[in-house]
Amino acid sequence: MTSLEEPALVLNRSWSLIGVTTAADAMCKLFKGTAHVIHHESFEIFDFEAWAARPNDPGAVTIKTPHLLIQVPEVIKECNYGEIPQHGLKFSRYHVFKRDHYCCQYCGRQVKREEIQLEHIVPKAQGGQTAWDNCVSACEPCNAEKADRTPAQAGMRLLKHPIKPDWSPGQVLRRFRNPKESWKQFVN
Repeated sequence: MTSLEEPALVLNRSWSLIGVTTAADAMCKLFKGTAHVIHHESFEIFDFEAWAARPNDPGAVTIKTPHLLIQVPEVIKECNYGEIPQHGLKFSRYHVFKRDHYCCQYCGRQVKREEIQLEHIVPKAQGGQTAWDNCVSACEPCNAEKADRTPAQAGMRLLKHPIKPDWSPGQVLRRFRNPKESWKQFVN
């Protein structure tokens, strides 16, 4: 990973978490004046000129320009954006399995990541859609038993009705195996 690909936490103007971006995008926003850097230890706020003029922290990731060595910001704050995004969680097999805690929604058995299957409640053959409210996690035996039938047709019951999970700021960080230590005080 290059220094420009380093992740930077993004807060809105009220200091609420709204996402993660790359250092390249953070530096562009900083240079254009649409965002400021928040130093993760002192909580001092810097515009581009002040951030470029300050001494870099020891061991910090930096970006080298022809005339400057600038520390990559770890946390930025949008100057004008005050909203919290209301986007939903993107549908994917992975997110369905996470929502269902890798548990078969017919028998309740915990299923290994390699063995779990995406199951359509109303089968695609009967017009069922691939959507949050029609897909659940299933083990292979339950999926095979149900086949191309609805649970009622197969004489099976769902343990719980599937729903679309709500987006939360914490989900932004879950995609990072090791979120930066400096981010924790802005998330908790």
